Amino acid sequence: NFRMHCFQTPTGIKFIAATDLLLTDLTDALKSVYRLYCDYALKNPFYNLEMPIRSDMFDTMLLKLVQTS
Repeated sequence: NFRMHCFQTPTGIKFIAATDLLLTDLTDALKSVYRLYCDYALKNPFYNLEMPIRSDMFDTMLLKLVQTS
């Protein structure tokens, strides 16, 4: 069994996480992921929306966020 969490931005980008049933609300965590996405993907002039995120700093900060949540 698992629980699905979804955060949709005003521009329509969706951040989805599958967790165990013990986690009831990931809204703040998914908003933090969105902030990281904005900082390390959208602000990169070479990134476009169709590309996968290829940023070591994004990966590092995302791992740090997940470990502290």
